[in-house]
Amino acid sequence: MQFLGFRRDILELLAAFDVFALPSLWEGLSISLIEALAAGKPIVATDIDGNREVIDHLETGLLVPPADAGAFAAALRRLLTDRALAERLAASARLSAESRFSMERMVEQNLAVYDRVVASKRAGRRRASRPSYLKSEL
Repeated sequence: MQFLGFRRDILELLAAFDVFALPSLWEGLSISLIEALAAGKPIVATDIDGNREVIDHLETGLLVPPADAGAFAAALRRLLTDRALAERLAASARLSAESRFSMERMVEQNLAVYDRVVASKRAGRRRASRPSYLKSEL
């Protein structure tokens, strides 16, 4: 294993992977996991909150208990020896990335949040501008 530091050639590096492994004990929404998903790589990751948001066990990757090196090694071995499973998970991973994490989808979701915030603020202003005799009925 080598720690490569900051890289700009992520797609080229991912292309060389047989399996993407993320043995985190805690994680937010992992960009590297989403990149592996988009690259169509079979994935083994720990079953923690952030990873569960990205990986559906046995659909887009394998999730194993955190801090269980034996289970992690077994999952890696499974994907390296069961190529049909690895290929199925990789194909599902790529489709999941395209539907859930595309640029268009992310922009759409962010705009929806902004729309809800603006609508909430506008509703608050309308309530604040009502005459006091109407406010008591609310």
